[in-house]
Amino acid sequence: HRDAKNINEIFIMRKLLMICLTVFFLLVVFYAIFAVNAYISIKYEVETIDNDNIIGMIYQIFDVGVIVNFIGLVINMLIIVGLYMKFRSKHE
Repeated sequence: HRDAKNINEIFIMRKLLMICLTVFFLLVVFYAIFAVNAYISIKYEVETIDNDNIIGMIYQIFDVGVIVNFIGLVINMLIIVGLYMKFRSKHE
């Protein structure tokens, strides 16, 4: 009876891990689409300003935001995978 319970828990954890990885993949795809869209908007709407310092600052702020958000997404994914590995090693 205990082995069946462990097998069910492992199956549920695998299912949750697959769902989380799928959600993370979709978030990366959507985030990439939004980032490209924002770059295009900056290129054609903001670059009409004659002040190069302002344009450079806008690009810098946007680049830092993209990098920080992507790093946060990767850290969250690593935490989920780490928790899964810890759970898996605990039940084996």
